[in-house]
Amino acid sequence: MKKLFIPSLFSYSLFVLVFLAPSAIYAQKTERDTICSGSSITLQATEKTGATYKWFANDEEISNETEPTLTVSPTSTTTYRAKVTTAGNSNTVNLIPNGGFESGDILKETNDLGQLIEYQYLNMRGIDKAIGINESAIVGNAQTGNPTWFVPLTPNNNSNRMFICDGGNNPASRIWSARDLKLVEGTTYEFSCWIANIHVNSENPSALRFVVENGSGTTTLLNFTAPTLNSEGWVQKTSTFTPTVSGWAHIWIQNNTTTGDGNDFALDDIYFGVERTTAPVTTTDIFTVNVDTPATVSIEDMDVCQNANFTLSATVSDDTNNVISWTKNGNPLTGSTASISNTAPATVGTSDTYAISVKSGVCTAVTQSATVTALSCNSTQKDTICLGNDIVLNQAITKTYSGISWILPATGLSSTNILTPTFTPTTAGTFAFTMTGTNTATSLMETINVTVVVETPATVSVDGVSECINNPITLTATVSGGTNNSIAWTKNGNPLSEQGTEISDIAPANIGETDSYHITVTPTGVCPAVSSEATVTGTSCGATSILNRIICQGETVTVGTQTFSTSGQHSYTIEGGSYLGGDSTVILNLRVIDVGIQAPKTAICMGESLSLGATANPNTEWSATWTTQPSTGLSLSNASAKTTDASGTIAGNYTVTMDAVITQSGGVYATSPHTCTATQNIVVHPNPVITDIFTTGRAATILYDQQSGTAPFTFKIGNTVYQHNELFDLPIGEHRVEIQNAEGCKSFRMFTIVPTPIIPDKFFSPNNDGVNDRWNVVGIEFYPNADIQIFDRFGKQMIRYKGSDLGWDGNYLGNPMPTTDYWYIIYVAEINETLSGHFTLKR
Repeated sequence: MKKLFIPSLFSYSLFVLVFLAPSAIYAQKTERDTICSGSSITLQATEKTGATYKWFANDEEISNETEPTLTVSPTSTTTYRAKVTTAGNSNTVNLIPNGGFESGDILKETNDLGQLIEYQYLNMRGIDKAIGINESAIVGNAQTGNPTWFVPLTPNNNSNRMFICDGGNNPASRIWSARDLKLVEGTTYEFSCWIANIHVNSENPSALRFVVENGSGTTTLLNFTAPTLNSEGWVQKTSTFTPTVSGWAHIWIQNNTTTGDGNDFALDDIYFGVERTTAPVTTTDIFTVNVDTPATVSIEDMDVCQNANFTLSATVSDDTNNVISWTKNGNPLTGSTASISNTAPATVGTSDTYAISVKSGVCTAVTQSATVTALSCNSTQKDTICLGNDIVLNQAITKTYSGISWILPATGLSSTNILTPTFTPTTAGTFAFTMTGTNTATSLMETINVTVVVETPATVSVDGVSECINNPITLTATVSGGTNNSIAWTKNGNPLSEQGTEISDIAPANIGETDSYHITVTPTGVCPAVSSEATVTGTSCGATSILNRIICQGETVTVGTQTFSTSGQHSYTIEGGSYLGGDSTVILNLRVIDVGIQAPKTAICMGESLSLGATANPNTEWSATWTTQPSTGLSLSNASAKTTDASGTIAGNYTVTMDAVITQSGGVYATSPHTCTATQNIVVHPNPVITDIFTTGRAATILYDQQSGTAPFTFKIGNTVYQHNELFDLPIGEHRVEIQNAEGCKSFRMFTIVPTPIIPDKFFSPNNDGVNDRWNVVGIEFYPNADIQIFDRFGKQMIRYKGSDLGWDGNYLGNPMPTTDYWYIIYVAEINETLSGHFTLKR
């Protein structure tokens, strides 16, 4: 809170600085506004306490209007003026705003005359701080600065703060100063301050001096002392100063005391200022109000042929202040004039809504809309027929036309001047026709484009055969015509999988038995499907035997002199081998089985597992059996399932074997179960092993088994990864170190960094002999942020420094301290520990 200085009646004359000026009129504020015709606006003049107001419109005074606001509704551009007159006043101006120290130890401040004042203090310690010799502080009670030697004095006039100082023996020191004041030549300025003696024994009252320095030199205005007794409390000191030149000035209070003891004092309510008077002032606020007129807009709906270009025009009142914008179905367009060009909707019967918005100045925008509807002026039709049929064009059209004319790029129309002629094609292909005519409902010329696609029908034929029973047969069909034909076969009414013109099968098993094969050809398009049928009859050509075999991939089956190794039905004929006089035939139904092991990876770490899956194809009934070699070190979760998990417990190379026992494949049953084998190599890598951990201070050395995996080994603590086994600058506490080898296998171990003991020296001898010249603390180098304080026996702080700094050299402010005991306080935040004690300085 700033204090208001009220001058007292002193024994000297009171000088008053009066600023007088004739009443003047100044232009204060200029505003320009625009309104729409018929609306109003409220004008706000500059409000000032105690001011009077007069309003004018185009220089004519408006009667009965004396308020700071005026509401008007002009019909044309009008200039309004408000004359604001304020009365003069008189007040005291203190050029030192913080003379009562309520703003604390601020360094800069602007006074009521707009002057930026810079403050300086003698060794300022801050707000409510303890002080030493030649130091100062700003406090609410003097004992805050030194509870032992200062009395409990409170600020002058019961305020919040005051300035205190332990003066010391330094007569040249400036206690307080204010710089960069601006003074006026011949003006008398008053100086006043309050001083109190705060020493408990009232020793050696402070002798002070008030000095002014300006362009004409340095002047001592007042020599004064603090009260002789502290019980006298606050005493006011005053003086005056009249500069002979105008311009800058610095003022200060300096210490003139030569005695070191006592000399403790307080200052408050420093005043350096004048009294000023101002004359009445009239200012004029000017307001220009422009008036805009709203626009008028009209627009009409229109019908347009679909996809046709058109221009939509609106009638807009002629105003150069208009801003025009268009939207189509609510979406902005780029047009900014009264006309817009666009395209009609593509779909007949649909409409687009166009809106024009015209904004004249500040008036609300005027919006009108029109609908553009698409009419059918052109149409397209497409039909498809199969060759041999005919088609009537425009069958679905219900409109009527006059003046019909057909353009004939091809022949085949029954008429060229009617709406629905018949087209009879004689060849396949695409035929295009164009009809023009006048729509009798709209009187618009319209065009109808008709396209007719004529497709070629399909034909198919297949012949029957007679074949030895159980012998292979092949039927081939002849197909022509059609488009993108699809083919389907049936045997005795049952669908077959073949989709081409050729089919292979086996003749009936009995002599005289027949099979009926049916082929259907279905074209894509409008032409119908066609079909043909063939009969296959079994005849006697010798004996036939059937063999069913299942083998593994890579194995073979031998029949007679022929070897087979692929899946399918194979036939082998033995000439003259039938007792019926014909050749004998061996039918071999063979299935070759491919087995395998699916593994996501082939290497794991000790303690890890991976999932193995067995496969046997195609279309088999089978079971699986798993084994490992060596039999220990890699265990299987289920040795008789088709999937199993392999877990590594001992590092090494392993072979996993899966035996698949096959009983059936694709309808072929083995006479006895057949076994197929697959193998997979698995590597189990060792986990790295930490054998020991040694710690020294904040460092740790990790010992590990270099045979437990492949180098390089990495070490990780938290999110930090180390490439070596020596770790530094570790924080105190427990740590988890993780080791990883090149195979990616990991393990971890816990260790602890314990606090390093801190041992302060018991004595030191700062005599520059190179031995014990500084007071040191053993182990403090491990705590660079430790806070170290050293005090003399009176509690005065000699030095304060960090653990990373050099030890104390026995000096205080550059002066050697005497032989005696000193006390220390050491606080180590890292371990939350405080050490205190004393040591001896010997000289």
